[in-house]
Amino acid sequence: MKKRVFLSAFISLAFLLGLFGCQGSPTTPNPPPPPPQKTHFQVQFRYTRPAGSILNPDRIDTTVGISICGLSPDPGIGVYELIDDYNFNWSGYYDIPENENDAIYSMYGIDGARYDGVDDSTGVVGEMFFVRVKETGVETQLTNVQPNNTACNPHQGPNAKMVQWRLNKDGSVSQY
Repeated sequence: MKKRVFLSAFISLAFLLGLFGCQGSPTTPNPPPPPPQKTHFQVQFRYTRPAGSILNPDRIDTTVGISICGLSPDPGIGVYELIDDYNFNWSGYYDIPENENDAIYSMYGIDGARYDGVDDSTGVVGEMFFVRVKETGVETQLTNVQPNNTACNPHQGPNAKMVQWRLNKDGSVSQY
């Protein structure tokens, strides 16, 4: 009789431990935390041709395509509305995530009016870009023009230019 009571108690204890004992214990897998939410900003771009930079007057009124290396996929930005021969109006807004790990955006434009008819790289421009962040009202002229030898530039050459910048977590723009 003692054996039966002991065996019943042991089986009942094992059953109860199996049923309730492992819930919430260190061996129970916890669901992974949700991925951190990226902050996205609405960003506009504007381009102005430097005085005297028009080399191909027949292409003054063409769209200037802007590429941003570092964004995947590239948003395919275009500035379309020409105010005069040198000034374009602001682009539409583009949804751009804040940079993770201080990533740097390399930005350049393709301007057919600045193409000299011989060297494709003369149409790859980096000067006179402006960036505006809708949420913060920050407007920055990008002035750190440098040679563009990035892999995403289809018109490599000695005259290709670009600017580099960051979109910070607070919505400000830093030049690199």
